[in-house]
Amino acid sequence: MRRWLTLGTLAAIVSSVGAEAQQPTSALDSYRQARRVFDRALVAHGGLERLRAIGVVDVRHEGIGYARNQSLSARAPWTTTPTRGRLILDTRAGRIFLENETQFPGMFRNQTQFVTNGREAWQVNWVERRWFTVPNAALTARRGLYRRLPHQVLLLAADRPEALRWVGLRSEGGRRYHLITYASDDNGQQITLLIDAATHLLAGFETVYDDAMTGDAISQVLFADYAPVNGVQFPGRRIFKPAGEVGEEVRYTDVSLDGEVPDSLWVRPEGLVDGNGGPAADTTLLKLADDVYVVQGVAGGNSSLVVYMEIGRASCRERV
Repeated sequence: MRRWLTLGTLAAIVSSVGAEAQQPTSALDSYRQARRVFDRALVAHGGLERLRAIGVVDVRHEGIGYARNQSLSARAPWTTTPTRGRLILDTRAGRIFLENETQFPGMFRNQTQFVTNGREAWQVNWVERRWFTVPNAALTARRGLYRRLPHQVLLLAADRPEALRWVGLRSEGGRRYHLITYASDDNGQQITLLIDAATHLLAGFETVYDDAMTGDAISQVLFADYAPVNGVQFPGRRIFKPAGEVGEEVRYTDVSLDGEVPDSLWVRPEGLVDGNGGPAADTTLLKLADDVYVVQGVAGGNSSLVVYMEIGRASCRERV
């Protein structure tokens, strides 16, 4: 009897793990497991048809940025600064509007705006009140901005279903996540989706990159605090984690799907200085020492300039 109960309990445990916890033995097995998990994620977010029907997404955010590479201290905890902004993605008209307002340590304020209306694209520096032409106004060139929105992350993956592969399960913070990977069609970058095993919602995605401080590292974008918005599950928070450290954490203060967007946002603002022809009028050169200068007023900040003497150029040419 004891042996029977033990075997029965073991069978129940194995059965509860399910087929998706088993290591795939071929690319086809991996693909099929990935599709099962991915299709459930699409349903949990509102369904593929509903997600594709979204024409305009308008989100505002505010939060905290962590100055990991420009902190006032040489080690964590890093200096924090406020951040806020607005992102509008209009896939029907081929338009994107992005405005960010941030600060760097030392109270340096940075406020920029990027717009592509499908015909032209430009960048605005509101601190300097200058604008710059941005090459390539195509919406497809801005896939990085798409991925700030979880439903777009799923739609981009849905466009390449044959590339989906199931990697495995991960347990973290008391929750389990399915890991699904695919190669993006814009630059071939390998993207790993984290699907919550309980809710089937997209918890985030990961990419591998070369970090200036640690070398090869994982970059994570995580989504949390989901709630329904017009029949679609949408997160309330977005967290950016380079190399395992929080770089930015924001909450969405306002989310609108298929709402009205003012036409004025898609027209370049008037009264700005054309920054395409040269430096700003207030750019100055400050000498610190012989051959050492500070160029002030470039792109809203200061740049160092060091002049090096090239010794032996003539003699080298003679030898050549």
